[in-house]
Amino acid sequence: MAEESETKRISSETIGQTLVVRLKMKMMDDKDLAALTELMEPIGPSSGIHVIVLDMSKVQILSSLAMGILVELTEKCKRRQQNLKLAEVVPSALQAIKLTHLDRVLHLSDAVDCAIE
Repeated sequence: MAEESETKRISSETIGQTLVVRLKMKMMDDKDLAALTELMEPIGPSSGIHVIVLDMSKVQILSSLAMGILVELTEKCKRRQQNLKLAEVVPSALQAIKLTHLDRVLHLSDAVDCAIE
């Protein structure tokens, strides 16, 4: 059974041992990044969550701040022995990720369903 929580711009759903976070904005601002960080903070390995999937299908613009936060969250998840995956990254955001070579650091998946383990 899936558990859900929602704000206007970010919603989350637990599917088995995976947390799917849906980002519903064109560009993540400071408040969105803070809300995302706050949402993920308490989700350690003891929560039973092993994979966190960020549905990036609505995010078209990735600022340098947003990319930095995504890298920090990826590293935090690794330390907690969890995987953070970015799913359905749109071409404009993917281009920014590739230009900065963060595709070597961030785990990208074509679809949310493929990223769920």
